[in-house]
Amino acid sequence: FFMAHILIVDDQQSVLMTLEALLKSDNHLVTACTNAIDAMDKLNNEPYDMVISDVVMSVGGTGLALLRTIRSQPKIAKIPVILLTGK
Repeated sequence: FFMAHILIVDDQQSVLMTLEALLKSDNHLVTACTNAIDAMDKLNNEPYDMVISDVVMSVGGTGLALLRTIRSQPKIAKIPVILLTGK
């Protein structure tokens, strides 16, 4: 069984691979995407227990914009979100 279904969002493949490996090693089900637009599509079509997103992404919106969009939609507003940055 899985501990949690976690959506990770980052435009750098190396970060996605690292997060995915760490989370999967703790028995989490992980879905990865590379921008906020794809993340919202996934959030509107599947249930997630948590979102981990990069703050600064070059294409498809920032992590802060993603957080604002999540919080503005009652169906998903209460999902915990962790924002990461390499800055």
